[in-house]
Amino acid sequence: MIPLAPQVRTPDESPWEHAAFVAYLAVIGLLPFRFGAVKIAGLIVTLTDGAFIGAFALWFGAWLFAGLKPRKTALFWPVLAYAGAMLVSIFGTAEPKRSIVKFVGELYLFGLLFLSVNLVTNRARLARVCQTWLLVTAATVIACVVGVVAFYLGVRDRSVNLVLWNYGSLPPGNYPRLYGFFANGNMLCNYLVVSAALTLAGQREALLSRRAATALLCLLGLTAIFTMSTGIGGVTITCGLWYFLETRGTSRGVLGRLALLAGLGTGLALTAASTVSLTGEPSHGSPRLLVWADAFRTFLAHPLVGKGVGTDPASISWVEPSGIQEHLTEAHNVLLSVAAQEGVFGVAALAWLVVCLLKLWRRSMSSPWTRALGCAFVGTFLYHGLTGAFEDARHIWIMIGLFVAAMEFRAQVGSDLVAHVEAPRGGASGQGPSPGCTEPALSTDTGANTL
Repeated sequence: MIPLAPQVRTPDESPWEHAAFVAYLAVIGLLPFRFGAVKIAGLIVTLTDGAFIGAFALWFGAWLFAGLKPRKTALFWPVLAYAGAMLVSIFGTAEPKRSIVKFVGELYLFGLLFLSVNLVTNRARLARVCQTWLLVTAATVIACVVGVVAFYLGVRDRSVNLVLWNYGSLPPGNYPRLYGFFANGNMLCNYLVVSAALTLAGQREALLSRRAATALLCLLGLTAIFTMSTGIGGVTITCGLWYFLETRGTSRGVLGRLALLAGLGTGLALTAASTVSLTGEPSHGSPRLLVWADAFRTFLAHPLVGKGVGTDPASISWVEPSGIQEHLTEAHNVLLSVAAQEGVFGVAALAWLVVCLLKLWRRSMSSPWTRALGCAFVGTFLYHGLTGAFEDARHIWIMIGLFVAAMEFRAQVGSDLVAHVEAPRGGASGQGPSPGCTEPALSTDTGANTL
């Protein structure tokens, strides 16, 4: 059972701000669902995006009519540099219309980060966001497990068993491959990495019981396994890293190190496996190796500002083990994707953003929330980003925003994010952001990581 968090409305809070936060919760609740998605000017628009427009309009109303001020938080300059690299890439692209549309979509992602920072302003709100996230996660993984059972009972038609995905680069067989209600199974698994981290932090903060957390993690793990995604390693790395940080400096420290090694080993094994061709024709090569090589060639052809944001990093024809001809255009690697589209400027800006986040995380280890969200960033972006282009995933930008928000209001109250006072477990104490990683933050998962 996940109990309700305390009332999140404070006496000095305007109706505009409260309504904006409620709309923001709708964004969180709709993240796993692509029902009603439509394509507009080359962008996939979902119900989540509609909820975002409502939340942002209400926040703007709070700023305009109730005197609400944007919060001064970390990451302004790295995010601005990243956006600048995208903007510069437009001027050198052969597809300006496509790049402009994509740039608008990128501004939306920055808007998700902005709303997370500016609406999640206290512990009660963070708890409510966590509960909402975990409730829809529970609904998603229960539907997926039901889909697995239905598959083995003979319901294998994807138009009926809606959580089933295609086999992609895997050979067809007597097993289901899941994507839930996402664009593909890799995006589902990436989202579940964040959910695993929030489950661990939520149990630590008594938002859900140990029994409920264990049940949810088991269902989540089973669902992740049936995505057949390298993101399974993201789950193991995130959980192993969390347990390592939790037990560091205690009598269970050896178990924590073993958990971390097991998580890393699983992740590395899955990454290595993703480079192996399963077509039975080695001359075809692994699809990931093919798109990585082509994306790198794109970068070499446009090294400074890239080919243009929103353009195709790669263009590879490949025959799936099932015999279906596929045209692959995604880099299936965050670094190569950014390099091909925005060149060295984009890579440098993204590296700045990552370094700032890791520095902030290192300085906020005493908080279960920031500790968990930092683990999730490692599992989703740094690890799973090796084999998937997740720089445009909505949930990742929200996760980054929640991390920054949690660190900011933690610093304001000068204490941990927990309701009860507890000494840090071997982590570094919270400190302010480092030079170059300060000021206010701003802020289309494309569903193209299909292998």
